[in-house]
Amino acid sequence: MSTWRQRLIGQHGEEARHQLRTLGEDTLDDDTHDTIIRQQWLDSVKSFSSDASLKEELQVRLSGNTTTTGSLDFKIGDALLKPLEDSISTAAKRDLELEIVGLSAGSTVLHVRATPMGISEDNADLMPDTGSSPADIAIRNFISLIKAAESGEDLHKWASAQWSLYRLVEALDRFDLALGLRWLSRTGTVRSSRLTSRGRQYVHTLHDLRDEKTSQIVRGRITELREAGTAKVKTGSSRNSPAYDVRIPKDALIGMHLELGQQVAFRVQVITKYDKLDNERSREYHFVELADTETSTIF
Repeated sequence: MSTWRQRLIGQHGEEARHQLRTLGEDTLDDDTHDTIIRQQWLDSVKSFSSDASLKEELQVRLSGNTTTTGSLDFKIGDALLKPLEDSISTAAKRDLELEIVGLSAGSTVLHVRATPMGISEDNADLMPDTGSSPADIAIRNFISLIKAAESGEDLHKWASAQWSLYRLVEALDRFDLALGLRWLSRTGTVRSSRLTSRGRQYVHTLHDLRDEKTSQIVRGRITELREAGTAKVKTGSSRNSPAYDVRIPKDALIGMHLELGQQVAFRVQVITKYDKLDNERSREYHFVELADTETSTIF
């Protein structure tokens, strides 16, 4: 560390600590406490160098019986790191590539950053601070999602990220790991969250399914018949015309003597499965009876 940086820490570090003491010991959580210290330091450094900034870093702490030595088994990394990257990207609704820049003990702590885009490694530290970065926005959003999952809150806001989060939880379950996240932004802000077995179980419950049943008439020509009990009905001549796989009990299908190209109208029961966040997981069409081919319509 340079001499002028040491002088700044000595001069302004005590000021920051004094400010924190005046607020009372129980006033601030750890994130707010660390944010004030980092922002005080950054403000002090900027008085000497206006383009100074802090480095961004996501600290990923993995806690469990398999990570007590501060090392990471290859099979854990292979199963966990891609779901983690996908979860952050999906929660942020943008692609974000991550890279590991360090590994340390204290359970196992991965030091992660977003892959620099259009910035060379030689010049990365010289870039001026321009406020929140794409990585900052993305990872803060993901940390908010993890906090909400751990607390059992409504996750409808993040419904689109549910599947990638579920894959991450499955990876943590596989090795019985708790996940701790701590984000250090280049503007000094610190945000953290933790996903334990409690939060993982809550994510699992979101995949419990409910059935919603409706009725409709499917009209068109048969383009495929399967003896196992399915008739595919295409509703128009265009390549993009909707087609329905209608499930028909095997004996009933044989008894109907259907033929390829035949015009049909089926009254069907539509069974749609939704998860707890109202995401549609599947839709099936079950044959009920024949309908009038002349007057039936498609809903």
